[in-house]
Amino acid sequence: AGSRSELTPEERCIVNAENILQYNQCNSQMVDYCHRKYSSNNEINPEQWKDIILTLNLKADNTAQNKKIADFFNLFKGPEGKFHFRHLLVLGIMLSNSESKEKARLLFETRDSNDSKAISKTELFGLVEDMIEISVSRLPRLFVQTPHFQMTEEDMRKYVLTLTQLKDKAKTPMANRFIGLTKTSEETVSLANFLKTIEDVETAKLLTPTGIRTFVSKQKPSAATSSKFAGLLGQKKAAEPVKEESKSPSKENGEAQAKKAEEHHHHEKKHKKSSSSSSSDEEKKKKKQESKA
Repeated sequence: AGSRSELTPEERCIVNAENILQYNQCNSQMVDYCHRKYSSNNEINPEQWKDIILTLNLKADNTAQNKKIADFFNLFKGPEGKFHFRHLLVLGIMLSNSESKEKARLLFETRDSNDSKAISKTELFGLVEDMIEISVSRLPRLFVQTPHFQMTEEDMRKYVLTLTQLKDKAKTPMANRFIGLTKTSEETVSLANFLKTIEDVETAKLLTPTGIRTFVSKQKPSAATSSKFAGLLGQKKAAEPVKEESKSPSKENGEAQAKKAEEHHHHEKKHKKSSSSSSSDEEKKKKKQESKA
C-alpha cells in the first residue's frame, strides 16, 4: 500500500501496532497451513490457538500482560470461547509476508470450501466484508499511544470514526474491483479472473489492511451520514432553517409560552409605571391642600 513515508500519521501508528503481532514475519502459505491444521468445524479452540501461536511465533502467547492484544484477539471469539477460523485466517493472510497473487489465492480459498476454483458473487462480497471489518473495526484497536508517533487516543478515535462512517460505502466498489472482467450475467467469479484483477497495482493494495483503510477513507459520505457523524467527532452541525409547517408540537408550545411570558412581563411593567404615576399625583394633590391650609 505504499512505503511507510507515504502513509498518514494515523496509518503509520496502526501499521506499527499490526507489526507487533508478528504476522509480517510469516509466509502466507505457512499461515494458511497452520490455521487449517489446528482447527476443526470452522473453529479454533484455545489449545489449538496456542499451537498456532507457537508454530508461527506470534506475539500473542502472553496476552495476560498485554491487554490490548488480549482484547483484540477476543474480538475473534464466538459465544463459546472458541475462535472463528475463517476470520483469524483472513487476518493472518492479510498481515503476512508474500506476493500479492499468493495472498489473493489464499484469501479466495477461504470462501472456496469445495476447491471448485470459483465462488459466488455473494461469497466474494462476504470476503470483502470480512476484510473491511477486520481492517477498519478491529486492527486499529491495537493502537497504543507512544511519544515516538505523536498521536493521541483522541486523534485515533476521530480517524476510526471517519472510517466507520465510510466503510459500508466502500464494500461494493471494492467487490467490483475483485470481480473485474467477470460478466454481470455470471453468478460466480473464477479464481483465474480474481487473480487477473490483482495485476492492477491499486487493486493489489486491497489485499492489505492499510490499503483497505486508505481505500475506505477515499469514499465520499452521503449528506445524512456526514451529519450523523459530525456530532460524534465533536463538530458543530450546520444550522438548518426550520419551516413553519415543520415545527414540532413541543417547539410550538415552547414558543407560545415564551410569547405569553413576554406579554405578562410587558403588562407588569406597564402596571408598575401606572401605579408609580398614580402615587405621584396623589402626593402632589396632598401637598397642594396643605399649602392652602
